[in-house]
Amino acid sequence: MLNALLGPRKPSVPISPIQRETTLPGSDRAGYTVCVPGYAGDTQTAAAARRVLNKNAYNAMDDADAVAWIVDVTQNFGPGDEFVLDRIRNLHKPVILLVNKVDLVPKEKLLRKLLDWQEKFEFSDIVPVSAKDG
Repeated sequence: MLNALLGPRKPSVPISPIQRETTLPGSDRAGYTVCVPGYAGDTQTAAAARRVLNKNAYNAMDDADAVAWIVDVTQNFGPGDEFVLDRIRNLHKPVILLVNKVDLVPKEKLLRKLLDWQEKFEFSDIVPVSAKDG
């Protein structure tokens, strides 16, 4: 999805079992910089990295003026989504829901899912996104 938003780029990501945050080159459009947290490594390292990434995400949400939440429309709403939604509810900030992979589901199912998301929270906007179609 980032390629669709920012244009295709060849990632230059180190292969190492450490937490890292990559600022995408050329992502400083319209005064915003896109940072993508990521990790690599074994299961234990990955679990530790997830904890660090979650803490970084919470801090970023607290500091931000608005939040963009990306969800995969091909996945069902689950406990992780509820956890994030509870966190977002407590922020009292504008939230834009980016619904990714909309090209992979039939239009009727997509409409149902968008309506379901709309009922869960008063998003500032809900934006269907497709890396394939834009």
